[in-house]
Amino acid sequence: MVTARESGLAPEALSNSPAAIQERVKSGRISWAGPLLLVSARSFLLMAAQGLVALILLALHRPSPWRMAGDWWGVYGTLIDIGCLIGLCYFTHREGIQIRDLLGPIRMCRGHDLLLGLGYYLLVFPFFLGGNYVARILLYGSNVSTLNSYLVR
Repeated sequence: MVTARESGLAPEALSNSPAAIQERVKSGRISWAGPLLLVSARSFLLMAAQGLVALILLALHRPSPWRMAGDWWGVYGTLIDIGCLIGLCYFTHREGIQIRDLLGPIRMCRGHDLLLGLGYYLLVFPFFLGGNYVARILLYGSNVSTLNSYLVR
């Protein structure tokens, strides 16, 4: 295998090269179990967390506990992200690489990457707002926010 110094690339660029990945597959450090588990873990954790919150709200005799559990998505969504990151750390460590190796080289060029990221955010964010608006109309039949519907009761 070519070393980072010989190729002129950063070490993390080589650890994610096709040759390095194939070598880790042949040695048995990469299996299908890890990626499949991580892909399905997020959905499973989301349903389990919302179900747990809904059960708590049901025990507290709240009306429509499943719907009210969705309002707590910001809280348990963060816990789901932490759980997925823990799984990602586990499987990358088992593979012999770090999470940083999955990203590739980051070249900060006088804030160019930061401005580029901000530009992409400003370009894409209106689509998320539009999707939220359309989904709200399709699901609730009007543009009334969920919070307002709870306050009106």
